[in-house]
Amino acid sequence: MSKAVLCIKNQGYEASLEKWKVYPVLGEEHGLLKVVDESGEAYLYPKELFLLLEVPAHVLQDMERDFLQSLGKRS
Repeated sequence: MSKAVLCIKNQGYEASLEKWKVYPVLGEEHGLLKVVDESGEAYLYPKELFLLLEVPAHVLQDMERDFLQSLGKRS
């Protein structure tokens, strides 16, 4: 199983994170979660903004691919 998070709060990060959207977790540093946000870049965010989810690795790979493709369509 791989990790993903559901954004449950985005106060202060409204331009970077969409509330109720699922993001893949790339890592964790100093109590912060590293996720690819709406800019398409990976940044660290406080854990309390998210609910941790466990998803099968193949689903997470598909999710990451689709998310990055959706960012490309907005440009």
